Amino acid sequence: MTHQMTHPEVHIDVSIPKDWKDVSYKNDDLPSFEFGDFQIFVGDTTATAMKISAYKYTVILKDQYTCAQPVFESNDWFKTLLFVKERSKL
Repeated sequence: MTHQMTHPEVHIDVSIPKDWKDVSYKNDDLPSFEFGDFQIFVGDTTATAMKISAYKYTVILKDQYTCAQPVFESNDWFKTLLFVKERSKL
């Protein structure tokens, strides 16, 4: 499924990198994408305003999906991209 199907109410206003895989799941609050060892949840201003998340972007380790603590959270898309890019090199 794609995030448009699982989360039609979330309007992603950033460009998702082409090498990120859409792994959105309808029971999650936000759509998410996988890259390397990370799963990146991408929200919008509506989700932030509704207190689904205090941050528009949350990164977790994908193998800790069911009990993960965020490894990175931000409202800045470019900081999120930089974090994922830099940490994926490790």
